[in-house]
Amino acid sequence: MGYISGEWTAVDQSAASFRGENQPAQWDPRRRYKKGDLILQSSPGFGSQTVYKATSNSPEGQPFDLYLRAAHDFFRNELGHPGTSRIIYMVSKAHLAFISLVSLCVGWYVWKDYNYTALTMVLVANLVASYGIVNVGRMNYLELATIGNEMSSQAKTSKT
Repeated sequence: MGYISGEWTAVDQSAASFRGENQPAQWDPRRRYKKGDLILQSSPGFGSQTVYKATSNSPEGQPFDLYLRAAHDFFRNELGHPGTSRIIYMVSKAHLAFISLVSLCVGWYVWKDYNYTALTMVLVANLVASYGIVNVGRMNYLELATIGNEMSSQAKTSKT
């Protein structure tokens, strides 16, 4: 997977490490690279070039751009149960902050004796949505116990 798997790292172009004899060259698919080799690759959309350094012997493939690497870093742990998702955790924290803000606005409107019907509806809708967020991330232990019992019964029948 090239740069995503960590075989290439982006290097600062102003670094003095490649000013001597090891000048970066354009990436060549036929060349066998070794650890420490530098390549120069055009960044899409910017018209600039990025220098990459091989961090492993014989890295496979061309390094990917920094946007793909950032997307990979953001979503790398998002497979599996939603209860382990970092994104759902961040969204639920932001949602809790929004509910707190709406609650403060409702309190302000009640104190000032303004019409707060619409804000109350927004608060109720967000409380229902927060219930949904909490239930998505919560594990169903009864279902896990059922799966465990099925697996153990299958293992017992296969042994006999």
